[in-house]
Amino acid sequence: MVVVLSPSFLPLVALATGVVAAPIREGFSEVLSSLLFPRADSFECPVFKNWSGARERCSGDAIIWNNKTTAGKHVTYYVTPNDKTIVGSGAARRKAAVEMVEGALNKGLAYYEKWGIGVNVYLGMVGELNAWGSANPSTDSRGNLDHCDVIIRYPGAKEDPVVTLRTMKSTVHELYHCVQYAQNLNGRNSGSSAQRDWWMEGSARFFDGVMYPITKKDNILGRGQFPEEYDPKISLVDQSYEAALFYHYLHNAGTTPDQINDWVATKAGRNTVGEDLADLEKTPLFVDNWHGFAEAYVNNKVNYTTEIPINIVTPLSPIETRPLAEDVGGKYTTTSRRTGGFRFILGRYTLPARTRYSGSVASGTTATCSWRVARGEWQPVSANFDVTGAGPVEVLCSCTKATGCSSQFGFERTA
Repeated sequence: MVVVLSPSFLPLVALATGVVAAPIREGFSEVLSSLLFPRADSFECPVFKNWSGARERCSGDAIIWNNKTTAGKHVTYYVTPNDKTIVGSGAARRKAAVEMVEGALNKGLAYYEKWGIGVNVYLGMVGELNAWGSANPSTDSRGNLDHCDVIIRYPGAKEDPVVTLRTMKSTVHELYHCVQYAQNLNGRNSGSSAQRDWWMEGSARFFDGVMYPITKKDNILGRGQFPEEYDPKISLVDQSYEAALFYHYLHNAGTTPDQINDWVATKAGRNTVGEDLADLEKTPLFVDNWHGFAEAYVNNKVNYTTEIPINIVTPLSPIETRPLAEDVGGKYTTTSRRTGGFRFILGRYTLPARTRYSGSVASGTTATCSWRVARGEWQPVSANFDVTGAGPVEVLCSCTKATGCSSQFGFERTA
């Protein structure tokens, strides 16, 4: 999916096609002239808070720019007509808001076009919206995707850095949903929406984070919609936008964004939640990286880029904290612990100074576990392991099974 981005190109196309540019509404872009490629003079556009509300016929004077893509599709960027919120904000602010979304739209198109996925897009900016943005597929009489409607909330009458960031993130986020619809993801899962969101919303949030990362100074959190707010007490598949943290870990570990998009596209073949979870249990990209993600989470070492860390706000609390045996020969065995499906748990134990322990794992343990002393490097848990040093001993166990995993281990003081 691609659109020509060069402002200087548009008048040339108008001359070549004989299309006359529609007039510019006051306060809208003075650089990119509106341009209609040959089609109907008006189109149906959503203008209110939700998709079930009334729609209007948007015409040429609402369009900021419009062009064909190399895949034979088009992207139309418009502002809803007669919108009191937008019109009332003044010409200078309207122009700045239009160019803000325009820049994000161009960035998203340039990023996604390499996949060669063609989809018609109508992207409109509306004054009244109960979300930052929304994308909705529109199908033809045969049920095939005809186009993707995207609406972005107007960023307000005054400049606000947080609102600006959310607006740009929302633009590329919703545009990725159009990519998902074009890859036939729409409606493929008969389960609850929550068990689709971990990959539908999580992957879209990953891509908007790659293009527009959040830094410490961005006071944008608080609604559970960002990777910083991943909750380790909740299964990966029951999370939504915050599941993006796992995709960012995959990216940190060497998985490319192209490979992540390819993996997301495979979800189209799963008809039920059960099929989706069964497939996840045997997917190497997940299974081989899940415990590494758990370790990175506890270490708070997942990044947007090498320069911009993701500042996790919900640390993993240990399920058990207790001192180990004081006397040589003393033993402590944990109770059998159940790790929920696609979750991880942590135990923390006090290690007396100048002592040594032998650790062991019960034969029925099905979770993947690792251990460390005094927040050092994580070590894989084998059948038996020696624990020495000073500081707390931590044991971390993760589960790649939908039905959960068991773990049990013991410590014996040897010196």
